[in-house]
Amino acid sequence: MNNYIINPSIFYWINVLDTVRGIILVCSITSVAALIVVAIAYFICIDAEDYTEAKIFKKILPIAAIIAVISCMIVIFIPDKRTSMEMLIARTATYENAQLTVQGIKEVVDYIVQAIQGM
Repeated sequence: MNNYIINPSIFYWINVLDTVRGIILVCSITSVAALIVVAIAYFICIDAEDYTEAKIFKKILPIAAIIAVISCMIVIFIPDKRTSMEMLIARTATYENAQLTVQGIKEVVDYIVQAIQGM
């Protein structure tokens, strides 16, 4: 049985998480753009005294705002690939691991560098 310092499946999940973050980023940008368009359309309808269409846009506006805020918050709080790698490296840099010999530390760093280069 292999005794990995870092489980290789973690790198897979980091890539999956980064892809999900990218998709949500696109959704976030789209929802913010939709929010702006709906808000402009609402104010144009109000100025033109077209209250029937304004009522429709008024119902859509909070939904678009909620989707925009939630998607932006998700993008902010899901770490990107680099941050995930830094957190993974920081997790292996514990006091217990500080007791390793200089050679042991070099092996850990070499392993991490090889794993990152292999992506």
